[in-house]
Amino acid sequence: MTAPPPGRPDTEDRGGGSRVERWFLRVMLGVSVAAWSALLLAELGLFRLGLVAFLVAVAVIGFGLWGVLRTAPRAPAAAGGLKPALAAAGGIVLCGALFLPPYHTEMLAGDATVYLNFSRQIVRHGALEFEDPLLRGLPPADRAELFLNRVRGDMTGRFARFPGGFLIADIADPTVTAGFSPLFPVLAALGHALVSPQGALVVAPLFAILSLVGLWCAARRLGGVRAAWLAAVLTAVSMPQIWFAKVPLPEAVAQCFVLAGVLAWLVATARGAPRWACAAGWFLGLACFAKVDLIFLLSVFLLAVAAVRLLGRLRPADPPLLLPLLAVFGLLVAHNVVHYLSFDSHYWPEIEYLMRTSAVLGLLRESVLLQAGVALAAGLLAAAGAAAFRRPAARWPRLLWGLAAAGAVVVYGAAYVTANPARFDETIAWLSWYFSWPVLGLAALGLAAPGLAALGLVRRPAAPPGLAFAGLLLAVVGLQYLYHPLDIPLDPGLQIGSMRRYVPVVLPLTMLFAAVTAVGLLARVPAARYRAGLTLAAGALLVGLVARPSLAVVGQPLWDARVAPVAQLFPERAVVLLGPDLAGTHIATSLAYLHDVDAILVQQVNPDGEVLRRAIGDWLADGRPVFLVAGGYEFSFFAPDLTLAAVGGTQVDLRLLETTRDRVPQAVVQMPISLRFFRVTGTVGRDRLDVDVGTPASDLLYNLEGFHASEREGGAPGGAFRWTGPRASLTLPVGEAVTLVVAGTRPPGAPPAEITVRVGNQQIERRVLETTPQAIRLDLPETAAAGPVDLEIASTTFRPRDLGSSPDPRDLGVRLYGVLVHPPAAPAP
Repeated sequence: MTAPPPGRPDTEDRGGGSRVERWFLRVMLGVSVAAWSALLLAELGLFRLGLVAFLVAVAVIGFGLWGVLRTAPRAPAAAGGLKPALAAAGGIVLCGALFLPPYHTEMLAGDATVYLNFSRQIVRHGALEFEDPLLRGLPPADRAELFLNRVRGDMTGRFARFPGGFLIADIADPTVTAGFSPLFPVLAALGHALVSPQGALVVAPLFAILSLVGLWCAARRLGGVRAAWLAAVLTAVSMPQIWFAKVPLPEAVAQCFVLAGVLAWLVATARGAPRWACAAGWFLGLACFAKVDLIFLLSVFLLAVAAVRLLGRLRPADPPLLLPLLAVFGLLVAHNVVHYLSFDSHYWPEIEYLMRTSAVLGLLRESVLLQAGVALAAGLLAAAGAAAFRRPAARWPRLLWGLAAAGAVVVYGAAYVTANPARFDETIAWLSWYFSWPVLGLAALGLAAPGLAALGLVRRPAAPPGLAFAGLLLAVVGLQYLYHPLDIPLDPGLQIGSMRRYVPVVLPLTMLFAAVTAVGLLARVPAARYRAGLTLAAGALLVGLVARPSLAVVGQPLWDARVAPVAQLFPERAVVLLGPDLAGTHIATSLAYLHDVDAILVQQVNPDGEVLRRAIGDWLADGRPVFLVAGGYEFSFFAPDLTLAAVGGTQVDLRLLETTRDRVPQAVVQMPISLRFFRVTGTVGRDRLDVDVGTPASDLLYNLEGFHASEREGGAPGGAFRWTGPRASLTLPVGEAVTLVVAGTRPPGAPPAEITVRVGNQQIERRVLETTPQAIRLDLPETAAAGPVDLEIASTTFRPRDLGSSPDPRDLGVRLYGVLVHPPAAPAP
């Protein structure tokens, strides 16, 4: 990582390839200033007001910075200079074919849908926080009940407008935000403002293409043009790169800035230019705004860089590159810290948990001796810093700071290892499939080559400046994720999500080292005339191995369904309540924040009926239409004074990635999502008495628990019905008696259908049912007259699959067709 001595010619700045590098760095300077300016405007709540001025300023500032940072004279154009430009254009076209069109994620893509919704709100409100009109119209007590986050393990916060996405920091304040890393939603908002709404979707593909240009430039400096093309193509055809280039997520943005930072450092070390070291720190700092975990990873990596550089030999002629790199990066990290202290975030609960459970921090809190040692070390470092300013040539301050940096890396490693269990077996099992074992082996060999050369096991030419920088970055980030990849899901159908953490750093740098090693090994082939053919053959083999998983997704229009047709079904000012089984689809989120339909996700199968009744009554009194939307199964609450009218349904077809048990994507399949719509048509003056539990409209209003979904058997005399489980209950209005219409249908070999009926803790009936539907009248105890009646039906059950009568695996009790509530007798005159 030392700079070349003065007077050494910089051969990497000559030829047609350097022209691509110059334009890439020029573009990235402009893009980086644009990105940071847009983020600052959004933080200040001025995104819309400053948009036009900011675009003009970026064009001037970004290209102006190139003239300031460029320290070497422009090299004369080489013969055939158009060939690299044409080749670069061809590569960009190929990437466009792989990465476009992007996936539309209004419905089913987790964080991607949240980013898409958030970007539109940033455009609309000009800020990262905005006021939700539905929240503003609800009393705080009702808000607290409706938006209390009941999703177990969800980090959105205590109160969530939509779990897994938008948090409510203060339930007394109708302000909402999505506390994710801020840079990508701001860039998507910029795209949304320029070309609505498709502009937000092309941000990730554009940055993914820029990333590959940056990777090509970095690999060219480290291994030559052949290695550059191999690294770029290997990355371009890999499934994680294609996936996260097509999905609106921040991985491609973080990758682009990381690679720009690596390239800027390579330029800095090749030219001995502190200005480019500042640019490297600038790019790496912006990457932290795209992915929050890069704040820690890149900080630890730069501590390792500092330790290596400070503890190594420093020649008097070496330019000061480390301090500018760390200073600029530190400024942007400070901006990150200020941002997360100023805006509520999903990340705080996780960080607080890690700090609370850290063994290292626990030792520090409990040991006065360790606290004194840390204070002493801080004092020594401060003295060393003062001495370094007075005597720059003194070696002991450098050694002390180098030891401190190395110690900080060791402490971080110890804290990370003790806080997270090792999961190498889980990681290696699927990582090799995405990267391919030969590619991983070549990358590992390239990383290990310096150590093997030091032991005299291999002969290795002098490493190009900056190679150790890239290798240390790959090692620091890769080892952490290999040890404990936090995003590995239990569901094998979501395995591609596990690759999110690898895309910004590990994926491109692994391909870079594999390409540099492969080209370097082939260069040792004695017969020069065979090298070109062997290089092409080896490259084609590696590309084929990496591209094999991508065949499942290339050209496939995943998530091509839209929420817009659903939104158009609701009239103006409608309020829509969606069942909890639709939470994973983000339909409610997109209805509210992309299509301006006031939607609420009901988070419980049996929510508080009193709050919903009061809220629905207020909306109806205000003249607002109210709808209930049910998905695969119903949610219900006790509201017998409401009436519902079924207004039809629809089916939304989603294209998903099918996987096997080996977590290997096979093809794209279609998954239908059924939606049923009910309109609250008004209220009635008295409690309704008949409850047809087989009708979904009735299911929604009687707080049903323990029932399976409603069914209808052709020709059945009782019509629609619901199977009970071992215990099923529903809430009914006050009455004198109830009549249950039930049937004890059983296949041969099943136990008799015996039921026990209770009201509260009091048993009121126990009998064996007939096979056909029968009406059973049951008198209610006098204690039931005090309020709503909670009726429980316990029954013997059978499992059709165990009896061989059908493949149905459910535990089935009895069929309930309906309930008739007999009103209380009128008092005697």
